[in-house]
Amino acid sequence: MNLAQFKTHIRSISVKELDAYFDELTLKLSRARSPQVKLGYSIALDELVIEKGLRKYSSADDKEMTLDEILAELEL
Repeated sequence: MNLAQFKTHIRSISVKELDAYFDELTLKLSRARSPQVKLGYSIALDELVIEKGLRKYSSADDKEMTLDEILAELEL
């Protein structure tokens, strides 16, 4: 599966499945030895985080966040 296919796939699954993929890929990343494989897992993990963030904030009310609120969210 290439990156474009992976991005399309993760858009169609639930948040629970996103979390399961994240856990699975984190484990695989920790066991990987090849730098290319590690990079691939890292990119996939980034895409999962981005997708989950997009879902979280696109479903939120269209409210303005203060700078302090934004910084607090980023420190999670």
